[in-house]
Amino acid sequence: MKFFDNLAKITDFIIKQIALILVIIMILNVWAAVLFRYVLHSSLFWSEELGRYLMIWFGYLGCAMALKENSHVNLNIFTNLFPLKIQKGFALFANLVISVFVIIVFLKSIAYFSNLSGQNSSSLQIPMVIPYSSITIGMVLMLIMNISNMVKLMYDISGAPLSKSTEEEK
Repeated sequence: MKFFDNLAKITDFIIKQIALILVIIMILNVWAAVLFRYVLHSSLFWSEELGRYLMIWFGYLGCAMALKENSHVNLNIFTNLFPLKIQKGFALFANLVISVFVIIVFLKSIAYFSNLSGQNSSSLQIPMVIPYSSITIGMVLMLIMNISNMVKLMYDISGAPLSKSTEEEK
């Protein structure tokens, strides 16, 4: 359990640093585009494409961060009717379904890479593998976070000492 917890913490730290850098670049990109368009009466032909790819990367990194914090939307009106152990069973099943979905998307994204060989983006002229790899990397990060969550849930279900958040729910 400690291995997955440490892996999730390190991964989360790295994701947050990369996300911060992406947000800073997005802000500077938009600022430069506005400055060039309205002050210098010229346009940066690549700024829209850069913003699009940065936003896609940020979205997949954000999904992994939200998965670690269990911040995704969930409907617990039904599961709250059951005892805590059964609620954890439902949560474990939901995480299992998420893992299956993430693995399927990961495998499809790997298969998609063969179609991208030699293609470059229109404005930035970067290989299209770079923006599309956000899907693959995002799925790997989401799987790491989800496995960590599942291990915590299984550890709690087994009767071991509960985490602070679960003790507060009682």
